[in-house]
Amino acid sequence: MNALAGPIQVGNNDVTSGFAGSDVLDLRAANQIPDALAAVTVTSTGRFNFNGFSETIGQATAQNALSLQAGSTVDLGGGTLTLNGNLTSSAATGPGCGPRSSPRG
Repeated sequence: MNALAGPIQVGNNDVTSGFAGSDVLDLRAANQIPDALAAVTVTSTGRFNFNGFSETIGQATAQNALSLQAGSTVDLGGGTLTLNGNLTSSAATGPGCGPRSSPRG
């Protein structure tokens, strides 16, 4: 039985409420997401932990299965991720995700 239906967004992309990895989705068993009904987006504040479990994600149309925004994290923890579709990524999205400078000392 699947625990989640799609599409799934991990994180709210709001850096005022937390930074990279502050919004977490933890799998507690294998095969909790429908194989062909759930595209997953991990935002800049999102962290998707597989905790060693295996999962297949994507869409029946084989379009984007997993979208990663700058700062996002996917931690397989020894598990296996199978994509039914494309993997996409973006360099910068959302507030506060643009170029930054740091002082040098």
